[in-house]
Amino acid sequence: MIGSPNAGAANQSVAIGIGVFALILASIGLFRADGAPRAVDESRAPDTLPALDDLTRRVVALEQRTEPRVVVPTSAIERTERASLQDPRVDDLASRVARLEAESARRDPGSVAESPRVAADDLERRRVAQQQLVATARNAILDPRATEAAKLEGWKQLRNGGPDAWTDAIVDEMVRIGLTSNDVNVRADVWRQADANARSERLVPGLLQALTGDADGRVREEAAETLENYAKLPQVRLALEAAAVNDPEEKVRRFARQSIEKGSR
Repeated sequence: MIGSPNAGAANQSVAIGIGVFALILASIGLFRADGAPRAVDESRAPDTLPALDDLTRRVVALEQRTEPRVVVPTSAIERTERASLQDPRVDDLASRVARLEAESARRDPGSVAESPRVAADDLERRRVAQQQLVATARNAILDPRATEAAKLEGWKQLRNGGPDAWTDAIVDEMVRIGLTSNDVNVRADVWRQADANARSERLVPGLLQALTGDADGRVREEAAETLENYAKLPQVRLALEAAAVNDPEEKVRRFARQSIEKGSR
């Protein structure tokens, strides 16, 4: 049926219905070979009744079918405007086929509508994959043999890992790297990636130290921007206000002002 979970099967059923409809109507003389309607010959009307009965049965079967046996491409069937044949049964069949055509046009050929079960299974697979990603990233950060680059990559993965992606141990390790790394790009990226879905006030002392004490303006800039997430804390607001006025870098001052404004909303 049209409401079947398998849209591909429904589209194939529609194609069969249209093909059967066109071929039978042509065979019983109701349409010319070019698809245009023939004038109705009332004297022949009784001869059409058996064919109409058969056509009715076939259209009903197609509307109920879920497993098509024949594939007829819809592109191979010419769609034409069909005038009323002044026969209610034929007009009803034409209306039903038109409805099937409209339903087919609204569907993406080859797509498969998701059943609730399929959707639930897909959601579960994504949840498991996300858990595995978070676990792998945590392990990399807490591995004492891992390089700063590997730990930073894990920190990036956790950025969109959800509100529970961080643990206290994870945060403490990344704060350590953000304050002690000899690579200014690493230090800046630690505070950039800390602007994440998760929140932890354990970050705040490190962010404040970076904002007020790091010699590189890029690091202070990232710290100022991420502190927006904690701008309602009194000590954070005071530090941002001071940076907005006193920092030697214009970009740092601007980000400090923006964090104050956004944090006040």
